[in-house]
Amino acid sequence: MAETSGREAPDEYLKRLRAEQGYMPVGDHLEELRARLIRMFGWIAAFAVASWFFYDAVFNFIMGPVAPLLAGNPSDLVVKIITTKLADFFAIEMKVAILSGFILAIPFVLFEFWGFLLPALDKKVKHYGNGILFFATLLFWAGVLFCRQFVWGTMVEFMTLQWAPPAVMLPGGGSVQAELHLTISDYLSFFFSFHIMFGLAFELPIISLVLAVSGVLSSDFFARSWRYAIVAIAVVSALVTPTDGFSMVAMMIPLVFLFFLSWGLVRLLERKEQGK
Repeated sequence: MAETSGREAPDEYLKRLRAEQGYMPVGDHLEELRARLIRMFGWIAAFAVASWFFYDAVFNFIMGPVAPLLAGNPSDLVVKIITTKLADFFAIEMKVAILSGFILAIPFVLFEFWGFLLPALDKKVKHYGNGILFFATLLFWAGVLFCRQFVWGTMVEFMTLQWAPPAVMLPGGGSVQAELHLTISDYLSFFFSFHIMFGLAFELPIISLVLAVSGVLSSDFFARSWRYAIVAIAVVSALVTPTDGFSMVAMMIPLVFLFFLSWGLVRLLERKEQGK
């Protein structure tokens, strides 16, 4: 057992040694978790306020994919955006601000989460800490933007027009076409949950690298299980997306790509470690 240095008291030495080894009493862990959760909510609130000041631009960005349907479409399906409660407009503005604030605050949320996990992590993982945080943020935002630019609009149009019932032919001539009355609240809930799922799904390479650096994962695992992984990705994509095939494929393709990207990154990391 190491001896205490100088006039350092045994209790103080023990506390310092435990701190160096990453040990922390349960009470201190809970206190740190509370402090970091408060800071997370503080960052989200700050960005929510910023989003509220730009509410018109944010709302138009969110509703952009459904705008062509409101203006008219080839099937003559009438699409209307409605609310059903007196306080809906206030609730919608708050929902847009808070959820937009969460997405924008992701770098700071991840920083606090990482700081809480740091004492329990391997030294090699800590060494890559800044790079992990940077690319985790980048990949989350990339997932959100990929969904908004390349998936969401096509999925909304496909689900609306593809599954719209045919016009009902009237006995005396003419027809009646069903209308879609979409509540803003339902649209926003679907929009944000779908985009956040894409953002989280894009974290696969970062999770793989962290596990690889920790010694939990290796490139051999990817080599053995890639067929099963593709099946698992297909199942997960089917479960977390709507019942149409397009949205499932739209999520599955980037996830499969990210799986093989993770494989390549883990393999590069192993070669780097072996070359040392």
